[in-house]
Amino acid sequence: MADNYTETTTEYVSWLTNNGVKISPKLKVEDNRYKDEGRCVVTTTDIQKDELLFEIPRNVLLNCETSQLVKDIPAVLTELETFSGSEPLSWEPLILCLFYEMYILKDKSRWWPYFEVLPTLEDMNVLVLWSDEDLAALEPSYVLSCIGKEQVENMYQLLKRFIEASDHEQLKSNLNKFSWDSFIRIGSLIMSYSFDVGKEIHNEGKEGESMNENDNMTNGDEDEDEDEEDLEVEMIKSMVPLADTLNADTKKCNANLLHSKQTLRMIAIRDIPSGEQVYNTYGELSNSELLRRYGYVEWDGSYYDCGEISKSAIHKSLLQLFPTSTETLERLDAVIDENEKVLDLFDDDTIVEDTYIFESDGEIPFKFLFYIQLMALLLQNSRIEKMGPIALNKCMAPTIDKTSKILQEQKVTRKALDVLNDSLDTRMKQYEQKITDSGEDSLEPPSHEASTKEKRMRMVKMILLSEYKSLRKCSEVIREEFGPLSDSDVLSEIKQSKEEKRPKKRAKTR
Repeated sequence: MADNYTETTTEYVSWLTNNGVKISPKLKVEDNRYKDEGRCVVTTTDIQKDELLFEIPRNVLLNCETSQLVKDIPAVLTELETFSGSEPLSWEPLILCLFYEMYILKDKSRWWPYFEVLPTLEDMNVLVLWSDEDLAALEPSYVLSCIGKEQVENMYQLLKRFIEASDHEQLKSNLNKFSWDSFIRIGSLIMSYSFDVGKEIHNEGKEGESMNENDNMTNGDEDEDEDEEDLEVEMIKSMVPLADTLNADTKKCNANLLHSKQTLRMIAIRDIPSGEQVYNTYGELSNSELLRRYGYVEWDGSYYDCGEISKSAIHKSLLQLFPTSTETLERLDAVIDENEKVLDLFDDDTIVEDTYIFESDGEIPFKFLFYIQLMALLLQNSRIEKMGPIALNKCMAPTIDKTSKILQEQKVTRKALDVLNDSLDTRMKQYEQKITDSGEDSLEPPSHEASTKEKRMRMVKMILLSEYKSLRKCSEVIREEFGPLSDSDVLSEIKQSKEEKRPKKRAKTR
């Protein structure tokens, strides 16, 4: 790629306008490398809310319908699907299209000026690129379980075998260019820069739907009363030049991408003063997810930062505080998971989750509270270990009712509170071994001159601090707002309710 940053930026903007992209004269693409933000879009004049920022014709998008690959080899994507057999395809078709454009056609590709401004592998920090040593620094964050390196390797091997077995010389003769580095760069670009775009708007009156960015983007708000057929919009993963030049921020978002039949339009969602950067959003993502998917963090914290506690961690606390076994806990989980009364209370959703998410505003997951309170009461029944599913469900009914009632009163029993505190404290201690919580709300970003290692370790600290503070806030809320009740009193009330519902025996008559 060219080294002349300004020149490639100028050529990129010219390429956009030459291809029909309409850009407001109140905007400019600016070099923001000194903040480690690469290129960004900045206003040169005040922008009003609802003002059009830019408009992109759909034929400028790069996807599996517009790529030169499907014009040169029309059957190639069908062949790839057949070759994959029972393996469902995800990003493979778009990766193949980008490989053809970027590494085979190169400067003959229509999108070459766009490719010239995309980051190189060395400039990316998505977690799939990190070494095992660097990833280990992220312990104990659960983001480590979401990276999916094995799936990425399988995807690479599938595409490599397909190119090698291809009857098409344009692909097969370029197998040597399909290296791990080229594959991982293309995949990282798709993860960081792509949009899911509606292929067609079925309802003429619904043009202008809102788009969120990237790999879990969906259509905007729609009228639930409309026919399902009207709402069905097939999505196609696409590279969207200029829209992907915007940086994203959960707290500063001031623009939104709307789509219609012929174009995608970026609209200001609030007034933007002159000299301010235009921001999109990747959705409701925590700092750990921003780092995993896009390779950056928000240094003042994401609006959606959160911590997590696993069910297995809760089980450890229960095992410490009650004379029970792992087998009993798993048996209770299975019964709770299918209990009709619980399902009715939670709109057919389970309360037995693999992990429970604790948001930075201190809101306690109600499922977490309900699960722990219910388990704490059930485990005080001396016969619980020997009960089968039918007896367990019968035993649970009044306990579920009582759990619901006391939680509505913002209370828990003393033993449930012990489990809540123990599970949170144990989880926070895992972080305290890695960070020193100074009470800061944010960390300063590393300097632009810092090494990749230094930048990554600084982001690691930000991730761990963000998650720790979310857990700590929730712990504080529990200690301050949940008054403990006597377990024996609550259990007596449950027993009394059982007796009241039990049919009374009729007196014998002579």
